[in-house]
Amino acid sequence: MRTDKAAEKKDSVGKSIIFTYFFSVLSAITGFTIVVVFSWLLSPEEWGVFTVAKRTGTLAATIAVLGIPIAISRYIPMERARKSSTALHYGTNAVYIVLISTSIAVVGWLIVLSVIPRNVLGEGTLVLPLFAATLFFVSLIWQLFTTSFLRAEGYIRHYNVMIFAGQVFQLIFGCAAILVIGAMASYTIVGSSVGIFGVVLISIVLLKHLRIVFFRREYLDSRIQKELLTFGLPRMGMGIFDILLLSFSMLLLGFTGKTIEAGLFAIALQFVAILQLIFQPIAIVMLPEFSKLHGLQDSENIKNKIQILTQGWIYIIVFILIMVLTYIEPVFTFIFKADYADAITIIKILMIGVIPFSFYLTIYSYINAILKRPVILYVLIIGLFVNMGMFFLLVPLMGAIGAAIATAGGMITVGILMVALLLKFQPRAFAAVSLPDFILCQVPLAGIIVSGLVIGNIFILLFLTAGLLGVYIYLLKNRNIAWFTIIEKSYLKR
Repeated sequence: MRTDKAAEKKDSVGKSIIFTYFFSVLSAITGFTIVVVFSWLLSPEEWGVFTVAKRTGTLAATIAVLGIPIAISRYIPMERARKSSTALHYGTNAVYIVLISTSIAVVGWLIVLSVIPRNVLGEGTLVLPLFAATLFFVSLIWQLFTTSFLRAEGYIRHYNVMIFAGQVFQLIFGCAAILVIGAMASYTIVGSSVGIFGVVLISIVLLKHLRIVFFRREYLDSRIQKELLTFGLPRMGMGIFDILLLSFSMLLLGFTGKTIEAGLFAIALQFVAILQLIFQPIAIVMLPEFSKLHGLQDSENIKNKIQILTQGWIYIIVFILIMVLTYIEPVFTFIFKADYADAITIIKILMIGVIPFSFYLTIYSYINAILKRPVILYVLIIGLFVNMGMFFLLVPLMGAIGAAIATAGGMITVGILMVALLLKFQPRAFAAVSLPDFILCQVPLAGIIVSGLVIGNIFILLFLTAGLLGVYIYLLKNRNIAWFTIIEKSYLKR
């Protein structure tokens, strides 16, 4: 919560999205670098163990934080838009809740690991890595929490820098642990945890510098705590099912002893994570924005922004699909060890699910802002059940490929349901999409995928791609495509 003395100038929504995209690209590159470097430094089995233990720690952190970061990202901007003095009270009560939940989570985590049979934990291979992940999930809790204050108060640039720093520090300290202590999953997790904890300390210093009130005892209020939990707990459920929707197959492969297959799946999921980072910045910026507009009951402005978001989604997802199909094989074989070549097929299957799932990533901030009811939670639960049903049906027959098909099926289900949900509240959500303009703009992209099929030389292909992308950008500008125009005015002409 920003004090009244704070007078930092906030960016416009357009500039915030552009800046968030920039750092999301950096984070994606860094996250991808982590996967490449760690998969080279660790054996395929240790890499699989590392990914399963780390993702389990991420799931634990999502539970322990109780959805409070999302809650304060909704209530603080909304209260400020209403000129309410209680905006300063939400952060204090959020800190109080998370302090208690973290303590309970650590104790519960250690008890579960102590009593659960060792043969359940990846036939014993996950025992030490999961104990090491205790430090990881505690550090992650406080990274999620401290940075959420920056987002809630509109310091989007600072927020993105801290998220990016978390990735960089994980890479540096994780590599240091491998090279200095040993190439084992447990050491790598500890190193990554130390890196995240460093970012937490920097975030706290930054909050103090920006004069954002972190805790005041006199602001403790059981009513506000209940309000935060009422909104946050269903969003915690959303976070859990969001993680499980993509990671259920990988986790189950790992916990049943198939750690090498889990490592393959983790590499494929990293490509999906890169694509997610293309759409997640929209949610990061637009949740406070939609919350503010909803608080002001500005339905016309909300409708316009939704139409621009849906238009941008259609153009961006088609662009991504074509680039992935064109370049995935040469890029993958150049970067990764031959041990992981089977992940290419998994990536292609998951791409089928990414197309509709990316729509969920684009608009869930709007649904979160306008509804207290956890409707998206129900959507994710349905998607997860589809995933689980297909997993148990297909994996005995097809192995990791069956797990990929199951995951894609869950993502497709979520995407279809989210389209239906949006149209219920915004019937004209896709009104900004002009079919003739859309088809015209896809012509150079079609040229890229055709070139990829007929040209074997990667350097010639890159040269042709650059030229065709220039034509694509020219068409976007010439046809006055709204989402591109906003980007151009917000950043490209600065």
